[in-house]
Amino acid sequence: MDQIKNFEKSFEKFATYVLSSIDRLKIEIKELRNEMNMVRNEIGENTEKMRKELEDLKRRMDRVEDELSKVRNEIGENTKELEDLKRRIDRIEDEVFLIRSDRLARAEAEEVILRERREYEYTDLNPIYGPDPTGFNAFGKVLSERI
Repeated sequence: MDQIKNFEKSFEKFATYVLSSIDRLKIEIKELRNEMNMVRNEIGENTEKMRKELEDLKRRMDRVEDELSKVRNEIGENTKELEDLKRRIDRIEDEVFLIRSDRLARAEAEEVILRERREYEYTDLNPIYGPDPTGFNAFGKVLSERI
């Protein structure tokens, strides 16, 4: 009987220890649940902040991309305008070159005509066809007629 009483006392101590441990564990579980809820709330708040920041970044990125596409379009238009201007400049330079070439050709042609006229005037043996400033042709003609 003593053994049974000792066993009962031991069992009661053990049961009290187990029950107190269970109570402590319940309290710890409750505290852990509270901490877990607080962490979940913080995670939720942080997630919400991050989601808002991400949406804001997406909007800003969209604005930057829109601005970038506008700038690219303007660059493309400016490039086209620049190419058109270069083509116009090339055409104008070609026209100027042709006009200068035409003027040079005319001037050279006039020089050639004047030079040929001068040469023709000096080498003409017949004074009827042109003036003879030296009188040599007339003298040569008279001389050849006498011979």
